[in-house]
Amino acid sequence: MAVFKTAAFDLSATPPAGQVYQVRGWPPAAGSEILAPMNALIIGCSDGRVAAQLDALLVQVGAPDANRLIVPGGVLPLTRPGSERRVALACVREIVEVHDVRTIFLVAHQECAAYERALGGLGFDQQELLERDLRRVKTLLETTLPSVDVRCFVIPWRENGEGAAYGPAAPVD
Repeated sequence: MAVFKTAAFDLSATPPAGQVYQVRGWPPAAGSEILAPMNALIIGCSDGRVAAQLDALLVQVGAPDANRLIVPGGVLPLTRPGSERRVALACVREIVEVHDVRTIFLVAHQECAAYERALGGLGFDQQELLERDLRRVKTLLETTLPSVDVRCFVIPWRENGEGAAYGPAAPVD
């Protein structure tokens, strides 16, 4: 068992009845060096192939410690009708309220297996569909959470002479 001592008092001792030891600066305040502000949220896909692009985007926008809602399809549950959307929206609302989120980054990626499965194959224009869904979810979140700024990005699948890979996230207007 560790014993903590300060110049003011010995934390290994039991405080006198009715008294509580208090440590200066504890609990840490939001925004302090110990508890950095987490006023951003990224909603993206759980596909491990895009993890590096998600991290790079957060660094690029200055929010490397953003809250993360990472699920198959990323924004896909927020496009679905009924209980799936309600549950996803409740999760977003909880994160926004608890962490005082001011910016949400919505990120979709091409060659998404969750989208392929949900739509019964890849017989569709992925770029167009992903951008449409990002815009729809952006509108939903801006309506539901008017104090939050929502930004959209797509991670493209690129094939070149060196092989296929995901490129950096590109903004969607």
